[in-house]
Parts: sequence; structure tokens; C-alpha cells
Amino acid sequence: MSYYTNVGPLRGPVRSGEYPFAIAVLDSRHSISPVGMAFGVGRTDDSLAVWRLTVDGAEVPGRFVIVDREFRPVGSADPRLPTARPPGRLVPPGER
Repeated sequence: MSYYTNVGPLRGPVRSGEYPFAIAVLDSRHSISPVGMAFGVGRTDDSLAVWRLTVDGAEVPGRFVIVDREFRPVGSADPRLPTARPPGRLVPPGER
């Protein structure tokens, strides 16, 4: 299942520090009612914000970045990510 948010640029990634610690999770690009929350948990080597998702009270496995307002798994080889390689290791907030 894909998840979306209503924050961030329509095109492109959300970088670390650009948005609040907690944001809404939506089940479609056009939804206005959240189905869950996303919590900032760090950043990638490329300085993309990394999120932990909860939907309907349950944690969604994995960690995610936001590109084009869509949550995408960290480390996916998605060619739409802004770098030629997948995001690197997670950097905890204390190491920024």
C-alpha cells in the first residue's frame, strides 16, 4: 500500500529540518482525512528526512523518505529519488 502526505513540495524530496517532527499520513494523494502520523527519526546521507509511519494505530514496517508527497522506503532503488544511488545509512538526529 502507498501512503502520502499533504506537506512538502509537489515535486521533489523533503529534506531534513524542513518540516515539523510529526506530519499527517494520507491513504491517497487527494485525501484530506489522515489515516495516521509520520514521525521524523533522522536523515539519510543525502540529507533527506527519514520518517517512521503509524497507520490506524499500528506501526508500518520500515523507514521512509518523502518524494513528490509520497512516502517511499529508505534504500529503495527508485529512479525518481533525487540521487543516482539509493539513500545511505540513517543518521540519528544527535549526529547531524
